Amino acid sequence: MVITLLSNQKVPSYWLLVVLGTLLLLAFFTQLIEDDLPSVVSQDSIGRSEISLGERDLSSPKTKDLKELVDRVARDALQSVHTDWQFASGDFWLSYTAPHANSYYNVSNVAAMLVGESGMNGPALLVNCHYDSVPFALGTSDDAIFCAVMVETLSLLSNRNDKLKHNVIFLFNGAEENALQGSHAFLQHPWFRSVTTVINLDSAGMNGKSNLFQAVSKATQCRLWVKFSSSQGLYLLTPTSEYGGFWPSVDIAFVKWGNVYHTRYDSPKYLQAGTLQHAGDMLLSFVSAVGNDSEIGVKAEPTTAVYWDFLYVFMASYSFTVAYVIDVFILLFAILSVVHYLWTVGFRWLIVRELLHSVLGRIYSIVIGSLITMMLMWFMGMTTRQMRYLTNPWIVVPMYWIPYLITAVCTAHVCDKWREEKSGLNRIIRVAQAMCATRILVSLVVFVLICIPNTGTLRYVLTIPLLLMSKNAMLTLTLIRLFRLKGEFYYSNYKLKLISQKDRQMYRFPHYDLCISLASLTSINLVKQESGINAVEMRSLRSMCGVSQKDRCRNRDVREWKFEAGCSDSLVTTATYLFLFLERAWHHLLIEYALAIIPTLFLISLALRINALILPTMGRSMNNNPDYSVGQINLILAIVVPMALSGIELSFSRRFLWICSLALGLVTLVLMLWPFRVYSDSGPATQRHYWFHTEIVSYNYGGAIIERQHGVLVTKHDAYTPDSVLPVLEENKLNYRYRTNFSADCEQYVYCNLPLYRTRFGEYLGSSILLFTGAPNPFSPPPGVSLRSKSCVGITCTYHISMTGPAHNMLTIWPRQDVNLTSWSLSAAPRPTLTHAGRPVYVLIHNTATYSGQFVPLNVTLNFVIPEHLQSQPVVDVSHHAHKLQDPQDNTAEFDSLVNAMPDYFNIATTITIRSNYVF
Repeated sequence: MVITLLSNQKVPSYWLLVVLGTLLLLAFFTQLIEDDLPSVVSQDSIGRSEISLGERDLSSPKTKDLKELVDRVARDALQSVHTDWQFASGDFWLSYTAPHANSYYNVSNVAAMLVGESGMNGPALLVNCHYDSVPFALGTSDDAIFCAVMVETLSLLSNRNDKLKHNVIFLFNGAEENALQGSHAFLQHPWFRSVTTVINLDSAGMNGKSNLFQAVSKATQCRLWVKFSSSQGLYLLTPTSEYGGFWPSVDIAFVKWGNVYHTRYDSPKYLQAGTLQHAGDMLLSFVSAVGNDSEIGVKAEPTTAVYWDFLYVFMASYSFTVAYVIDVFILLFAILSVVHYLWTVGFRWLIVRELLHSVLGRIYSIVIGSLITMMLMWFMGMTTRQMRYLTNPWIVVPMYWIPYLITAVCTAHVCDKWREEKSGLNRIIRVAQAMCATRILVSLVVFVLICIPNTGTLRYVLTIPLLLMSKNAMLTLTLIRLFRLKGEFYYSNYKLKLISQKDRQMYRFPHYDLCISLASLTSINLVKQESGINAVEMRSLRSMCGVSQKDRCRNRDVREWKFEAGCSDSLVTTATYLFLFLERAWHHLLIEYALAIIPTLFLISLALRINALILPTMGRSMNNNPDYSVGQINLILAIVVPMALSGIELSFSRRFLWICSLALGLVTLVLMLWPFRVYSDSGPATQRHYWFHTEIVSYNYGGAIIERQHGVLVTKHDAYTPDSVLPVLEENKLNYRYRTNFSADCEQYVYCNLPLYRTRFGEYLGSSILLFTGAPNPFSPPPGVSLRSKSCVGITCTYHISMTGPAHNMLTIWPRQDVNLTSWSLSAAPRPTLTHAGRPVYVLIHNTATYSGQFVPLNVTLNFVIPEHLQSQPVVDVSHHAHKLQDPQDNTAEFDSLVNAMPDYFNIATTITIRSNYVF
């Protein structure tokens, strides 16, 4: 008799494409779950009408309409509801990327208090939205949706028979878009003292489910959010909030459809059915829960915590301390899964060595895949239009994910072939080994993050999948060992077949190594292997059948085993029976794939949310190469998301792998280079434009005008503005002179001697285009800054200046060399926003924040330290940027004609600005 080893049937390589297709289907169904919204209560059933208030710039006269609406709810309520229309003035230091002093006059907030069982002076929950919008945007999502939901929630809660335990203050913030001025103004309100918890409602997008965006909270709020808002998602970012410095707070926001954010497309026309209903369902349940919670009545220091959810099915929340304990436990469990693998295949140096080689193979795959993908990023950046994902978000998959996966899989197979020839390990063991190596790498990253403080909100992205991967590995390795020992599931790539000598055929071994995985045999049972899957001791067969070690492993080209001397037919028959349970790679592949679905869905969900947030923001990033940022983020996602499946690619045959890879690569290359449109004429993917019809006037020390220029300034706000304007002008035969080089002015003047509305845009002013046109219509009254008086005592000098202007103004105060600004009359201490030409620049933004036909001048006292020999000379340069933000009726006909000539995909926010430069 002859026992011949037959090569096991492999999974054909083309099934890799099927696996990839199923992953894309998983992503598609995950997106459907993410976008699922509740059914909507019909308009007819509630008897309400839709009324648009239009654009609501903070200086517009729309506030009274909101106040009347809230008053009507209070009049119709069964419970006690108090309303108030707050007006406040003040200033504060705003610590943004470009920090500055933020001053406001007459901010308007509308507030309503639903009185609970604790009475007017009891602890209160503050629910905040803002009703103002940016100029030339309806602000449907930012933030009219949540304001409407708040009014409806107030109406429902105030008409119940049972009171909440605690008061609920509904604050309709009147000046959020002007850098949180309304929030700061509410600190002056008498109701402020009773607030213990805040729910802040805002938007960074438009549609979909409202998400817990960020939080600075107590465990109570986290617990209640998890309990009563389980259909919400999570976007946990840096733990700061509009009110986070004062109270425990949670920020809830829309994050999808960021293309419409602050554009004309933020309108009811683009609001998806169910978005408003979902927000209302969420807020009603959450406010009811928090308002009745006994712990809300106790003030506590704001803390941060870890939050995550799984496909909106359930949420988890725990403190940083608990997160640390959980993550350490998961790390130890992952290490245990590695030990379990070694125990299953045998604690020998051969196995440990091959595992280390597998770890290196995983690293090679990641590195080479990343390098190839980054090379393709550079190639696309040089040959294609950037930001094509604004209109087609799915394109990031063929642009960044597929190239990485193709390269990583091919690299993994190259490394696997090298080690297969060296070690002789069978295919299934190599798959288990590769998956074990992946867990080792993830564990190392988790260990590093555990050692870094304040990474709890990041670690869960890795620890939750790592926990599931480790659990899956323990299960599959146990099943493999269990079924192999029972003879029901053989863990090799080969089977034994009993054939006669004359019918014997010659079979080629894939790795030409007779030191294969047979497992030790007794006469009827498989016993524990002693030296590893692929170098099993044949002690039983050797003693019973006379097979020597020399015969077993001396020749890599021997095709068969012959058992002649002392070998009984019964033993061979038993061996045949045991090994006829052919182990196919299919079994292992299907088991591992099925178990990996849950962690993969978890990671796909995170990837979809991250891309929903970051892709639209590239349309307002002002970065010359936004695709590089998107590519790097998606490369990281492409590495992390499939990690639960990392290793199963070795289940597939290498035969024809190059054909499958080439075919997929060609399709991917076509999609990578396809000229998809960046913007859409019908929205919502639009190109943002900020156009200033401006006049720039400079005065000398004596107050005489020394320079005047005027035109339309088009500033930079994405990779293609303002360059996209010039071809349109040429196409429409509009022959304007223009200027694009401001290098000299940027060196000589603060902010390049150009108008500026937001300090964070200042660094990009040098990339603007100035079209020389006629002057804007004059302001009434004319804007300007005057020096009312100055006095010096020794080296201490006091300057009193007065600024007259429209609702929106910015002052830059630039002391001359050896002159120091020590204090001013504002509450916020003077701090430099930037340094220009070696001299500090102090920026003050001032707004009249409620509509008024008359604007009160701003009087500021500046205290300087000036050496006596400089006191008779100019000591400070002051620039005044006076803006009319939402006054199209004051546009000139020329300016309107120029704006109307632009294509539909331009989203143009127009401003009339006068910049005046003074020397005092």
